[in-house]
Amino acid sequence: MHPPVRLAAIDMDGTLLPTLSTRVSPRNARALKGAQQAGVTVTIATERRAAEGCGLNSI
Repeated sequence: MHPPVRLAAIDMDGTLLPTLSTRVSPRNARALKGAQQAGVTVTIATERRAAEGCGLNSI
């Protein structure tokens, strides 16, 4: 049996955010919220200098 997932590290460009977009899609937002509600810590993994301004604080 696998241990429960406790952390999800999500890349931004081309994964969480569609190419050339600064908004998280409603589908991705629902998935992130569902993971958080299930007790999973969601974090952003990026090479960007700041993850702010992409609407991530409002998810």
